Amino acid sequence: MAHLTKPGVYDIQDTNIALLGSDACIPHILTEVDVEAIVRRSMQTYKKTPESKAFSYDLHFWLGRETTQDEAGTAAYKTVELDDHLYGIPVQYREAQGSESPRFLSYFPTFLSLKGGVSTGFHHVSAPPPLNVHKLYRVSSSASGLVVREVAPDASSLVRADVYLLDLGNKVWQFNSAGSVGREKFRAAEFARGIAEGEGRKGECEVVVYDENGPGASTFLSFFGSGTTLLPPYPAPEASLAAPTLHRLSDASGTPTFTPISPFSRDSLSSSDAFILDHAPSAVYVWLGKDASLGERRLAGEYAQRYLHASHEDGPFDFHSGCVRSAWSALLPFTLVVVLAFFSLPLPLKTPHLLKTYLTLDESEGLTPEQSDNELVKPSSPTKPTLWHGIVFVSIGLLETLAYLTHGSYLLITSAPLQNTLISGALALSWAYTLLRTVTRPTQTVPYDLFAVYITLFAGALIQVGGVMYDHAVFGDNWPNAAVLAAQWINLGATAGVLGVVLGMPLALPGRSVNPEEIGLSVSPEDYTSLFGWITFSWVYPLVQRGRYTTLSENDVWALSPTIQSRSIFTKFVGLSQPSLLRKLFIANSLDLFLDFFLTVVSVVFNYASPFFLKRILDAIDSTSPTPESRAQAYIYAVLAFVCSLCKSQADVQHLWCGRRASTRMRSELMASIYDKALKRKDFSGIVDREKKAKEEESSSTKSKSKKDEEKSDEAKAGADVGKIVNLMAGDANRVSNTISGSYFIYGAPFEILIASIFLYNLLGISAFAGFVVLLLGWPLNSFIARRSVRIQKGLLGARDRRMGVLSELMGAVKFIKFFAWEEKWIDRVMEMRAAEMRWMVKGLFFFANQLGGFFDALDLGPDIDLYHLVLYLCDARK
Repeated sequence: MAHLTKPGVYDIQDTNIALLGSDACIPHILTEVDVEAIVRRSMQTYKKTPESKAFSYDLHFWLGRETTQDEAGTAAYKTVELDDHLYGIPVQYREAQGSESPRFLSYFPTFLSLKGGVSTGFHHVSAPPPLNVHKLYRVSSSASGLVVREVAPDASSLVRADVYLLDLGNKVWQFNSAGSVGREKFRAAEFARGIAEGEGRKGECEVVVYDENGPGASTFLSFFGSGTTLLPPYPAPEASLAAPTLHRLSDASGTPTFTPISPFSRDSLSSSDAFILDHAPSAVYVWLGKDASLGERRLAGEYAQRYLHASHEDGPFDFHSGCVRSAWSALLPFTLVVVLAFFSLPLPLKTPHLLKTYLTLDESEGLTPEQSDNELVKPSSPTKPTLWHGIVFVSIGLLETLAYLTHGSYLLITSAPLQNTLISGALALSWAYTLLRTVTRPTQTVPYDLFAVYITLFAGALIQVGGVMYDHAVFGDNWPNAAVLAAQWINLGATAGVLGVVLGMPLALPGRSVNPEEIGLSVSPEDYTSLFGWITFSWVYPLVQRGRYTTLSENDVWALSPTIQSRSIFTKFVGLSQPSLLRKLFIANSLDLFLDFFLTVVSVVFNYASPFFLKRILDAIDSTSPTPESRAQAYIYAVLAFVCSLCKSQADVQHLWCGRRASTRMRSELMASIYDKALKRKDFSGIVDREKKAKEEESSSTKSKSKKDEEKSDEAKAGADVGKIVNLMAGDANRVSNTISGSYFIYGAPFEILIASIFLYNLLGISAFAGFVVLLLGWPLNSFIARRSVRIQKGLLGARDRRMGVLSELMGAVKFIKFFAWEEKWIDRVMEMRAAEMRWMVKGLFFFANQLGGFFDALDLGPDIDLYHLVLYLCDARK
């Protein structure tokens, strides 16, 4: 085998293993292997048979839970150096803290595992004074001796069947659980005496022994909190029924390959390669051929650790595994491409009216003042695509497709694992879609399908690069070879580049009737801004900046977008053939309402993602001894929380814009429909219901109604006069519009309650639902308040309609009233209508003042503030 470069003449006294195996080495090894925060090694030298002349070596590597990357890297270097010095004879064993092999434990009469470590060049330790400690030890027996481990001094560390030692400095308590054996108790007592007589105790330490079923046991357990009990013993791991598996590690092709061999036998082993045998659940063996290269020898242990890590995957969402990361980076864009390709097929499906763009920009621009109200100008012809956009998309798409096809073909020829070949093929098809889409359907505006595909490709590339950096920083994995690393970074840069190009493309191009120079001056730029400008709403900033330094005039504010101007909206609205006004309104605004609903749900989900990741961050750093992995995860969670906050902000601004657009359009559609219907009526004089009123007066002589029933009447009695029409246009249409713009509260609140309830239940248990009991008890009161509010509101609207009708009639006939001196009668009539309206207003004020008082009562501020507001409302109403 190849060796490291060394002098021709060796002197063992000049090396760091001069005393290895001697009596002077034993306490040194014991001192170092019992430290939790570092990696240590131990080598056992022996002869296989008394007649053997050659020595055999067992080299053990012990990894503490908090091993740093510097310590692990130094230990790996020294391991290769020692193995090379002994010509590859040692058998290496990987020992993990808490899972040591019986062979390793047999070397030590008392194996002691402590927290804190020893002072090294990588690690600084400051031990507390001997009389000022607080440590808990778990004592158990092994086949050859005693195993003592320092554990966290809390109730979660107390498990039945072991012996525990609690070191409090001036006293040591020994607790023998019911399942402990006599040998453990005896050896634990010896260890306790050794602690009490240790350096710095000065004979002032007292040793007290307690038995679980004996007197004084409660004294020991109560130290960890009231009600502390021993946990049941840890269940033994279930025997795995999986068959052994064999993998070959070879660098014959210049690049290390790790491939499974199935079926395998003894003849499958080759002296020129390294092999890894998984004999679950007992061990994982690494076999090095005598002719294996130095690279294979060095990488064998690394690949074995990777295999161990990968074999304990939690499933498809275990992003610690490079295979899982690669699969997701290819699956996301490929799935999206399949969906887009399916919907682009010319299938004989009837396109529904719902979820379609109600009024396109081309249609709205075509409705010029010179055109007829019911005639839509054909959309302007498309502009020739910009050449450089297509060149960028085609060039990068072609290069990426060829690169992944080449890589997949190489993997297929070299008999690499099938999943790796499929991943390369899926990525090649994804990039091929971007290539074909640009060639067959070039566009000068934003290609939203390509934008979505590029986002998934960018996310996959980021996962790949981030995974490599994470493995190197946390697990100490070697960097991939320079070509692979460069390819990953080039892929990430290419996807970021095409995303930047798409973000700079405009949403739309101005038509023939729009002067491009007036965009941003008299023409609204919202329809022609770039995708980045639309995402950030930076197209509004010039107007804000202009108003910051000067006083805005009417000419400084651009006109509304043609898509929300009344003329184009109503022209398209009257062309909808639906049986009712409600259905016409829904069909015309269904896309905006759906986007408002969907983006509201997305906003709610991202809103609760921030506290979710915050809890994960706290869990990762809330440890007395955080590991490099936990720190790295905390940083990742912080980045994800920031990304979720950005996504929530984006979802908020987009759903609010969609809701406001639906609100504006619906108000225009309602006002135009009301005006259109009013113009078609034969009678505008305000006495449309005169005959109906006469019939009601005749029927009232035969059948009277009680005063109470009249007061509870919720129907407005005024006819469709000018006052009611004006009230419908000025009040009701705006009220419906405001309801639509704020409707996201209605369908957003249930999702917030659901997610918050799940989080609270996970945190507090069943007690989290105590507040829901109060809500259920208050449901009848809430129902009564809602019905009463509706009745008062309807009565107030009816009274207001009647007052507006009388005022409109008064204003229309004011000359005749003055001529015949009817002022007093009309004043009395108007004041009567006003008094009726005031009565409903007073009812509403009393009712809502009581509600307000109940709210302030809950804040313990109720009586004074309630009376104060009520007096103000009544005074204002009397005026």
